[in-house]
Amino acid sequence: MKIFTHSVCWLVTLSITIAAVSNDVLGEDFSQGTGAWCWISSCIDKNARTLWMVFTGKGLEITWYFVTCIMFFFVKGYMWKQRRRHNRRHFSQVSERLRAEDENYLYLWLIGYCLRIWGTCRFFLYALRRHTDNPLSHLDSTDEVFLHLQSFGDSAQAFCTCILFCFFDKTTRHHLYIKLCCKKSDEEELRPIITEQTNINYSV
Repeated sequence: MKIFTHSVCWLVTLSITIAAVSNDVLGEDFSQGTGAWCWISSCIDKNARTLWMVFTGKGLEITWYFVTCIMFFFVKGYMWKQRRRHNRRHFSQVSERLRAEDENYLYLWLIGYCLRIWGTCRFFLYALRRHTDNPLSHLDSTDEVFLHLQSFGDSAQAFCTCILFCFFDKTTRHHLYIKLCCKKSDEEELRPIITEQTNINYSV
């Protein structure tokens, strides 16, 4: 399953990149409002430019919105059934390979939504202005707010993911504490005792 997942993720993005390079659509966009889509050249037709923006970035992102949302409700529905049928309230009770903290990762999509949705809103606003030839000047202040939120959100993804994976995870937090404070783990402290007891048993 891991090989399949990695293959799909890498091959899809690689195919999109090869297609964009082959059609010579990569380049600098001199439009002031694009920002995050500056890899699509402004030298091509505006309709083609919007299509390539969707194909090389926003289309995958919007697909990710729907897929992760569907998967979230699917898993939550499964957990709800387990809770009603078998009184299993945590991931660790469903499978031995899961921990109770793993349930936190279900909300990773929600963090992505909150951080990335502003760029998507700006993209639709940008496309509307371009294809209707309407400057929509009354939305300039809204676009400026979206711009600041997008600048923060796109840069904060790694930071927020680090908080979720490192500081909200008890196991990872414990390992970080041991490494940073140069302390021995419980396993390392017990190892000499176990070794000594084993040697005594062998000598007897």
